[in-house]
Amino acid sequence: MDRRQFLQLGLLAPFALLAGCSGCGRSPSSSPGRGSGESGSAGSGGSSSGPTIYVTDRNNGRVVKFNDFTGTGWTTYGSMGSSQGQFMLPRGLSVDPQGRIYIADYQNARLVRINDMTGAGWVALGNTLSLQAPNDVTFDSSGHIYIVDSGGDRIIRVDDMNGTNPVALGQLKQPGSGKGHFYGPYAAVVDPTGHIYVIDCFNHRIVRVDNISGLNWTTYGSQGNGQGQFNQPGGIALDSSGRIYISDTLNNRIVRINDMTGAGWTTFGTKGTGTNQFQYPYGIAIDSQNRIYVVDTDNNRIVRIDDMNGTGWITYGSQGSGVGNFAGPYGIALH
Repeated sequence: MDRRQFLQLGLLAPFALLAGCSGCGRSPSSSPGRGSGESGSAGSGGSSSGPTIYVTDRNNGRVVKFNDFTGTGWTTYGSMGSSQGQFMLPRGLSVDPQGRIYIADYQNARLVRINDMTGAGWVALGNTLSLQAPNDVTFDSSGHIYIVDSGGDRIIRVDDMNGTNPVALGQLKQPGSGKGHFYGPYAAVVDPTGHIYVIDCFNHRIVRVDNISGLNWTTYGSQGNGQGQFNQPGGIALDSSGRIYISDTLNNRIVRINDMTGAGWTTFGTKGTGTNQFQYPYGIAIDSQNRIYVVDTDNNRIVRIDDMNGTGWITYGSQGSGVGNFAGPYGIALH
């Protein structure tokens, strides 16, 4: 059984609780809503100010909200489980213009929306779409919802949380590397013109299409650790200039390219626990100042840098379940 099968069956979860995860998140400025210390003190470097930050704290089964890299306004919602108010290994999340929070509830095979961090307005969508293992969620400028159904090897667009007008790109549980096929899609983002960018994790590439019909299918990347290569990438975001940022998860780095030709290839990060280092980064987001936010999953922290040189490096978080603590954080959204 390969790693992907373990992920789909949830058999990595007990190990992840002990050692974090390794392998194949985003809230870019172009789409609608996409520090260490045991007590939540800020880590080293930089100013702590910025947008409100939402994170899925995966192995604690909750969503966390905080205002800055000192942890001001720390609020949590959720616990581990399958009932209302509970999540089972939540992955990606997004916040819409109304401030409602959408969570890919991975192992419960559903998308959840709540109005705020009290859990008011809880709505779940899953069975009507035969979701397998949703890993991320994003929106387009018209408010359509895009669900990255990793276990189903497809992207699903719906009009609303009733699942109205579902349209899928990819073949249900038919992974592949050809046109119109994904092998474990992990994250997606939609640019202002409607182009959809997808992290095709186990094909070690990015896919871009003009729309949900798959028009002008374009790919970039192959497996490896050199230029133009990725190793189970996990997250994607766009900045205000349309440049593409990728969490190259198993290479423990962030990659930026100008476009789908790979022009402007730039990397940042190495494996480790210190400054300018990551251990299995997943979620990535860009704020209005083009600062880069990274979920450094196995280091149980959130990192922010000003640019791809690592200027202004600042971190927040440490391992645990209290204030300022995370256990395998995964997705990130800014609002």
